[in-house]
Amino acid sequence: MRAFHWLKYLGREHDIHLISFIESEKENGYLGEISAYCRSIETVMRRVERGFFSRLQNLFEKEPYFLVAQFRSREMQETIKRALANNSFDLIHVSTLVMAQYVKKVTDIPVVIDGIDSAARNTRMQWHYSTSPRNRLLAFIDWLKIRRFEPQLYTQCVQGILNSPVDKEFARRANPSLPLIDIPNGVDLEYYRTSGMQDDFPSLVFVGLLSYEPNADAVLYFCSSILPLIEKKYPGICVSIVGDCCPNSLKDSLRAKRNVTLTGFVDDVRPYLEKATVAVCPLRIGTGVKNKVLEALSMSKALVTTPIGIEGIPAAPGKELLAASTPQEFAGAVIRLLENKEYRDTMGRQARKFVEQNFIWETLAARMNTVYRSALQCAKK
Repeated sequence: MRAFHWLKYLGREHDIHLISFIESEKENGYLGEISAYCRSIETVMRRVERGFFSRLQNLFEKEPYFLVAQFRSREMQETIKRALANNSFDLIHVSTLVMAQYVKKVTDIPVVIDGIDSAARNTRMQWHYSTSPRNRLLAFIDWLKIRRFEPQLYTQCVQGILNSPVDKEFARRANPSLPLIDIPNGVDLEYYRTSGMQDDFPSLVFVGLLSYEPNADAVLYFCSSILPLIEKKYPGICVSIVGDCCPNSLKDSLRAKRNVTLTGFVDDVRPYLEKATVAVCPLRIGTGVKNKVLEALSMSKALVTTPIGIEGIPAAPGKELLAASTPQEFAGAVIRLLENKEYRDTMGRQARKFVEQNFIWETLAARMNTVYRSALQCAKK
């Protein structure tokens, strides 16, 4: 969504040539949606080498699996090399650190890297919190490599961007001179707005891709440690987990939870947000500004989250959302909102107003445009 909105708003002022990975031919069918914002689009099929042996091979490489090896592609390298040879570009915008490996040798064009969040910090959290011994080991190995490799990537660019000041300061611990600023994610306020639908009381909703370890961990943590405390007060409460690619291990863990529904993929998350009495985001792992939080706030939904969930979002706890650090605090906050309709309705209205004032994509794109102008001026000196 971040890359899409940069294309949407920056394409009004710039000629953008997009080069992107896809993971199935089906994805080419979506290109019509973004062709209006791009001068040209080229895609490269990403053939991912997953599994034990690919990770074992990476143990003997200096470059990290997550940031480099997993996204290494000779075809992508040749595509970018050909594009640079056949065009006169003013600037290169690298979206996510995993693509930075393809412009390491570019010295005659200013490079802006939108790293989004800190890979080193995210991997360190997964190492600490993962319940799988295998995943903890792999995260630890990746962290050992990424903590050294990530700062090196930012030294090759004119400007690096992260979407949270917390991640920016974390990255600067390794090298205080890194050229980093923070620009948060935004939210599509026209799309994410309430229609006035009545909620199904009492009900809760969590939205997130479940193949992503932090989201899977959040669901397991909520259902095992927080939900039983809420059920003491509201034994019939319904919980919707809205997200695709749920791991079998998580499905097995939730099988006995009669009040929990795994929806799988849905075309539109908005009805699920509207029908829920309260939205929850019990993240223990995560970096950057969370889209799921901004979307729930934009839908005028009372939300309970964690300190991790509100990083980079300067909302006032108790006014625009509630934040809780322990299962007892989290359950108590949810119950407090369920018990007081006037309070949660007021919070929902204040949440919407807060997003309108702080997270408009067009305003954030104007800040990105300023970054471009500054990078071009630096290149001329």
